[in-house]
Amino acid sequence: MLYLHKEIDTLHNVRFNPQYINEQTAVPDKENILQNIDRSNDTVREEDSEGNELPKSTVEHYSALINMFPSPDGKVRIHPKKGCKDSFTSFLKSEHVKEYAHSILAILLLRAEGVPVPLRIENEESTCPKLTWTNECNPEESFSVPICTTSMEGQESNSSSEEANIKKINRKLLQTIKYFLNAEFSQELKESIAQQESVEKENYWENEFTETPAWLIQLYIYYYLETKKNAIDFYDEVAEKLRFCMDVFIQDSSYKDIIMVFFKKLIIRQNTKPSILKWWKEVKWIKNVVEAVKEPQLHPFKDNSQLPAKKTVQEKSEENNKGNNEENNEENN
Repeated sequence: MLYLHKEIDTLHNVRFNPQYINEQTAVPDKENILQNIDRSNDTVREEDSEGNELPKSTVEHYSALINMFPSPDGKVRIHPKKGCKDSFTSFLKSEHVKEYAHSILAILLLRAEGVPVPLRIENEESTCPKLTWTNECNPEESFSVPICTTSMEGQESNSSSEEANIKKINRKLLQTIKYFLNAEFSQELKESIAQQESVEKENYWENEFTETPAWLIQLYIYYYLETKKNAIDFYDEVAEKLRFCMDVFIQDSSYKDIIMVFFKKLIIRQNTKPSILKWWKEVKWIKNVVEAVKEPQLHPFKDNSQLPAKKTVQEKSEENNKGNNEENNEENN
């Protein structure tokens, strides 16, 4: 269910697509001419190259993309720069939300796939709306969390600019969540899944599919789940939410087929997990190895005996000694 095909290259191309995204171009401070541009401040274009207004769905998609993948250093990342709370990840990892992060992601994933899991926004017009999930059968699983980060909770702003910034962050979070709650499952996507492999299908998945909520939430979840245990826990959360939907919507023919298709994929024997979870740790390990090769780092040595140049120095010394001996032999002759 998680879309991994060419995920790194494809996501990078979409995240930094100049056709839809304006790159942050602030001039660095004079005192720090090497200051890097913060790509988390990128904005979405409202018009195309010919001056035509972009569709609202496109603007909302790329706005959510930037909020979920702030990528401050120009490399695809879900985490913002240090000290910054302006991202979807900051919201999920905040103290008041992290306990329910997997539940929220599971619901957004299912909503993007057409499963009507009842997650709602309350008091949307207030300064800090709430994201609410209610399970009447198991009330202990219900939650209602403010759509804001910990830096805003119970604090008064010190200035009008700070207050404006808080409102801006709140608005971005709200827009990102609403993008998935308002998502409509694409009939074109459903038909594409059923098709045999072909060039047309590959083109659709690499172009059209990358502009859907389903693609965006799947890729985000892949980056968010850091360990095999995280993946297994998340899998169980998705299965639980599907069981809930079966109980609530099983008599509704418009949703029955969608729910059953997903549920059949998740049915497993006791004490077993799907093969994708078996290899989750290995996939993450390989990804980390690739990134490590791309980004070599220098590490300090405790003493000179650990310097990698030691062997080279010895080899050069031996060569010099050999050369000197040859010169001495020639002089003696």
